[in-house]
Amino acid sequence: MKYSILKRVFLILSFSIVAAIGTFAQKGVPYISNYELLSTMSNQNWSILQSDEDHLMYVLNRKGVYVFDGFEWSKLNINGKPIAIFSLNNLFVSTDMEIGYFKKDQKGEFNYNSIQDSTLDIYYKFLKIENDLYTCGTQHISKISMSGTPKTEPVYVEGDSTQMITDFFELNGIIYIIKDKNSVYRLEEKNATLLRLNLNKDENISFTFNHNNFSYIGTSGNRLFIFNGWEFKPITLKDQRYLNASYINGGLSLDSSRFAISTLIGGCSIINSKTLESESIINYSNGLPDDEVYSLGKDYSGGLWIAHGMGISRVDLNIPVKSFEHYSGITGNILSIAEFNRTIYVGGSEGLYYLSEVKNFSEIETPVIQRNQAKAKEEVQTKNEKQVTDTKSQPDEKDSKKKKKGFFARLFSKTDKAETQTVESPTGEGNVSKKEKEEISAAKKKMYSLQSVSNIYQRVTGVEGKCKQLLVYNSKLLAATSTGLYEIGYNKGNSILAGTYILFAKPSEFNSKNLLICSTEGVSILSNTGSNWNAKKVFSFDSEYPLSIVELSDNKLIVTTEFNIYELTVVPNGETVSKRITPSNIIVESPIVRKVLGNIKVFTSNHIYLYNQSQDALVDEGAPASNYVINAIYSQYGYSWVNVDRKWNLYSPEKEVNLDVSNYLGLFDRINDIFINSSNELLVVNGFNQIIKISATKGESNVQTFPLFLKHVTDNNGVKLDLKDIKLSYSNNSLSISLGAPSFIKEKSVQFQYIIDGKTSKWTDWSSDPVLNFPFFPSGKYKIMIKARDVLGHESSIYTLPFTIKPPLWQTPWFIGLCIIIVFSLFVFIVRYRERQLQKDKQILEEKVRERTKTIEEQKNVLEVQRDELARTNEEILQQKEEIEAQRDEIEAQNDHISKQNLEMTQSIEYAKRIQTAVMPTPDLVQSILPEHFILFKPRDIVSGDFYWMTKTDGKIIIAAADCTGHGVPGAIMSMLGISFLNEIVKVRNETKPNLILNNLRDSIKSTLSQTGKEGESKDGMDIALCTIDLDAKKIEFAGAYNPMYLIRNGELVEIKADKMPVGIHMVEKESFTHNEIEFKKDDCIYIFSDGYVSQFGGDSGRTYKSVPFKKLLAIISEKPMAKQGEMLEQEFEEWRGYNPQVDDILVIGVKFT
Repeated sequence: MKYSILKRVFLILSFSIVAAIGTFAQKGVPYISNYELLSTMSNQNWSILQSDEDHLMYVLNRKGVYVFDGFEWSKLNINGKPIAIFSLNNLFVSTDMEIGYFKKDQKGEFNYNSIQDSTLDIYYKFLKIENDLYTCGTQHISKISMSGTPKTEPVYVEGDSTQMITDFFELNGIIYIIKDKNSVYRLEEKNATLLRLNLNKDENISFTFNHNNFSYIGTSGNRLFIFNGWEFKPITLKDQRYLNASYINGGLSLDSSRFAISTLIGGCSIINSKTLESESIINYSNGLPDDEVYSLGKDYSGGLWIAHGMGISRVDLNIPVKSFEHYSGITGNILSIAEFNRTIYVGGSEGLYYLSEVKNFSEIETPVIQRNQAKAKEEVQTKNEKQVTDTKSQPDEKDSKKKKKGFFARLFSKTDKAETQTVESPTGEGNVSKKEKEEISAAKKKMYSLQSVSNIYQRVTGVEGKCKQLLVYNSKLLAATSTGLYEIGYNKGNSILAGTYILFAKPSEFNSKNLLICSTEGVSILSNTGSNWNAKKVFSFDSEYPLSIVELSDNKLIVTTEFNIYELTVVPNGETVSKRITPSNIIVESPIVRKVLGNIKVFTSNHIYLYNQSQDALVDEGAPASNYVINAIYSQYGYSWVNVDRKWNLYSPEKEVNLDVSNYLGLFDRINDIFINSSNELLVVNGFNQIIKISATKGESNVQTFPLFLKHVTDNNGVKLDLKDIKLSYSNNSLSISLGAPSFIKEKSVQFQYIIDGKTSKWTDWSSDPVLNFPFFPSGKYKIMIKARDVLGHESSIYTLPFTIKPPLWQTPWFIGLCIIIVFSLFVFIVRYRERQLQKDKQILEEKVRERTKTIEEQKNVLEVQRDELARTNEEILQQKEEIEAQRDEIEAQNDHISKQNLEMTQSIEYAKRIQTAVMPTPDLVQSILPEHFILFKPRDIVSGDFYWMTKTDGKIIIAAADCTGHGVPGAIMSMLGISFLNEIVKVRNETKPNLILNNLRDSIKSTLSQTGKEGESKDGMDIALCTIDLDAKKIEFAGAYNPMYLIRNGELVEIKADKMPVGIHMVEKESFTHNEIEFKKDDCIYIFSDGYVSQFGGDSGRTYKSVPFKKLLAIISEKPMAKQGEMLEQEFEEWRGYNPQVDDILVIGVKFT
């Protein structure tokens, strides 16, 4: 018996659900978002509401109170077990221990504060009346006062301890109390007045809600009453049978025309408050994860939040997006969609389907009244009038026992015999008495009634295989499948091209009777002549399948395959000519060709190419951003959908087409096909087997802006900062900004971008990361401007975050002031010390003057004696003068002779310079060997002890920069020896290894100068840096005697050290110079040089330049062209030297690899 009853329950509930779904068959199901809860949360959520300031969602969960911003959940710490929540400026919470509220502080944290309660009651519900907040307990109705110390102020105290306040509501500013779940009282000046509400025995009030200046009361008997302030009137919904079978348990006003009713086992129903018809029923069969609804909530965007047994879902009733995949009939994956003759066709992996309407009729038994109907109506009316005067109907004992039968037992109990029936009044108010029942006899009559109108996807017969494309062509619907091409008529398929796997079909732009076909067999042209179709094969690919095709002319095509792009030229009565135009420098995967805005474009997953017809080549238009994926979908009439990131654009072959609803495509991922019907509605299918219709709108009339706020800002120690006054020290100058922008239409779909005022010139790319990390800020004042956008492209207002990075200690005003005071004090001290010193010096000087005066007097006398002696010697001097003049004439003659000899020597040295210049590489030779280079060569004297040398042999470039012992002529002689020996070693002996070249060079010098290491003999030699460059192998070989080589890559300098010994005799001499080998990359720079540059005296202190500044200088100028680098080096040298003489020969060689 038990299982029989359960079976009947299941059947009647299933019938009710099917009937309800049928009501909305053509409307589809509103867009549902299912949210992922934290693993620590329970699936029981008893209340959902939205804050009025930052639009966060607050959820009363069995395990606590949680906050949701569309990205993440966070738990609030409370005392005790939560019972109720409410948002009014702050978040108010009642628990089994106390009442409190959360208030955000300036750091963005929720701080909990207790509210004083002298009643010690347990409060379980909040209510806003005008601008005040009230709360309801088991024995008290209290007002929460926030002035001064927050506390509760009782406005009503239940005097009868046997009664309990079980609910309360307000209407037009008046509070109404429900006691013991079955009695309603009006609260007036702390007194409760009982109101008349006719409930059946054991029928309790389950919930209340307000809608359009009325209060609605739901009962455990699945009845709904409307209350206007003075009377309760029962109302019957059009889908009352479905709600009766589902057990209503809650309600919520959505807007002025709709309210929602939740149920225990049937999901949620959206009711039109004027017609009482269900606009939508949201349950398990059409996308709600579970039918057991715990609570309802709504947000400022019109979204309905449903807490159910599997978590929380949001239903958006305002956007024009409906789903159609919940209808049964389709098997396999969904690939394509089209609407033809007002019928929706869906192509799948296992065939083609169409959405059809199914009308369900069933045999029912209806009662037929046997007595006079007018009398029955009169008696019923009399009974109803009598019941108005009673507070409650009092059924007799027999009736009570009958009502104690279970709900399902009463619902399904039946008998084949005619029986006495209870006749309800048209309004559903009251029942006929037992006496009247005995006079009203009814028999049952069998008849057929339309029970529901539903939809189902049915298979299109005659179409087999995977249907990848549906095409409306010349008022015909064509299906491209893995078994061929079919024409669809009267929901049947007629084969046009059989036995061919069709990958893509497209109408010809130049001949309306032709179809271009891409199949596994290649490219074909299908011609329609009357009722006949003729196929002509155009071209076949070796081991490749064509994916897409575009016509350039009536005989020229662009075709893409999995990895290539071809240009096909159709030759009449001949073979088609193919030309591969795939870019050779990249790998393309699954390219798609489309005609967009009059241009031929090829789309890959991350690039867009433009076809240049005059050059028969593809030009890379680049990728919009490194993290964006490009998707292109062919639509009817030659239209193309192009998706970059979330934005979908529709293009005809000649222009861009604007559709108001295209922004809703961003709600869906992995879209496979998009179809535009005659009403400009979009039919969409995607890889998640969703079937969506996006209706055309005249504009979004209820676009709600969503707020952008800072959840918190932390420094590099993780310390949360004051959001109103962010100031960081110079040593703690990194920021982490956590953003909140509640938009709930799609979870984790909000993107953010920012710009730093005065520091960056443009906004950053959109990012889905709600945390902005800034590792370093120099000292100063900053403003970061941030904005967010939701999945539909709506942008928030700009949030400006000012903050300050404090300067370091040495840049603070007080430190600078202190330094000024110290310097001033030191100056005063020095001045005063100097004054005292001058006074002392003055006294000493005066004493010395007196002593000197006395001495001068004594010397005067001596001088007079000497004067006389000088007069005598004057005559002797005049005689000596004549002798000196004669010697002068002789010296001048000798000076003329020396000047002549000096001129002859200078001319010889100048000629030697010409010889030295001639043996070194000419600029033309250097330019031919090294296109990108510079040579800074500045001899100290006319001839130089530094020299450079280079040559090219066997595809390798050998460069040397040498510094010989001495300057001028001695150094020049050594340089001539060095050049001669290098030419012989490299060009005659064919030696290219740098270390071996230096070994041979050292042997030659030692041999030529007879250097054996004995004391007193010549120690002449040279310091040298020598490298061999192999351009083909992209490597550098280097060896050096004292002089290193610098390699700069990406602004970083690497020093390749030389051996600490010269090319010549040395006390601690290695057997061979060290061989170094380095790989070089594009844009690398190398530098070899003598020590003259870093040895130059100059600057303010007259010191040498040194190697560290030289390295920094090279690193700074390395990004410049090589010629510019040489100029900058010379300019730096001259500025450093100033008026100081040049102390050594200068040689710097730079080479850049391009």
